[in-house]
Amino acid sequence: MMIAALSSGCALVLHGSDREVEIKGPPGVTAESITNDTLPSHSESAHLFVTPPRGADSIVIRLDHERKVAHLSKRATGLIGLNILVLPWIGFLIDDASQSWYDYDPLRVQMDSTHGMNLLILDQKPAAERPKLLLLGGVGYSGQTNPLTIYGPDEFPITAVEAGVGIDLFSKKAEIFYITRVATQGVAARYFKQNLFLQFSAEWGKYDYLIYGAKDSATGTFPYQNESQSYTALGLGVGWVGDFSYVALEYLAGLKSFYAGSEGLVTISWIFIMWGLNLRI
Repeated sequence: MMIAALSSGCALVLHGSDREVEIKGPPGVTAESITNDTLPSHSESAHLFVTPPRGADSIVIRLDHERKVAHLSKRATGLIGLNILVLPWIGFLIDDASQSWYDYDPLRVQMDSTHGMNLLILDQKPAAERPKLLLLGGVGYSGQTNPLTIYGPDEFPITAVEAGVGIDLFSKKAEIFYITRVATQGVAARYFKQNLFLQFSAEWGKYDYLIYGAKDSATGTFPYQNESQSYTALGLGVGWVGDFSYVALEYLAGLKSFYAGSEGLVTISWIFIMWGLNLRI
């Protein structure tokens, strides 16, 4: 069990991936998917328990001849917090992708006899369609593909860390945020198609290099001094975002080349492979 938890999401291993909704209502209440498919169900203590499609945000409740869409509210299970103990935090991605991180809040159903026997669904919390504060942080690997001489062969690729803050627009349709990471900082935007996204960024950073002087005849060494060159770069990336996590692949290229001492003409280009938390508050 411990080995499985280390290689998978903690919530998936300890809690499974199927989620049930408890429906408290009068006899005869049933539920189905939004596409009118029958859902697995069973009854306990006069309550109905149904299993929606994985990741579903709503189901259809039926009672007599009435039919109404019920919005489902998710609450995080405490087991997901165990993933923070297991580096490099891949478990967050697994629990998110497998939809193992939450439980559904129960629903109450009753008939409103004062309004023509309308079906009432209580305790539901529809998702708010409003801009949300975006906080993201991730780990991964990065490599400077040109020039490769900035790192030795044992240092390519290198471990990377990134963090960002911005705005999520219209419930995961677009995001705009400031990002800072191992070598650059800048602004980025994501456009979503369901859970997949295309990312654009404009970033800036500094490239450090050495300038060597003439050989010192007394010591036999070459004196040198540290120099740096500022640069601007544009990035293009693709990735996946779940309810609270992300994974992304991005290529970043400098807008123009520059001379960096003995390294000659340098054109900046980076590759980032990152994953982490993508929180909308």
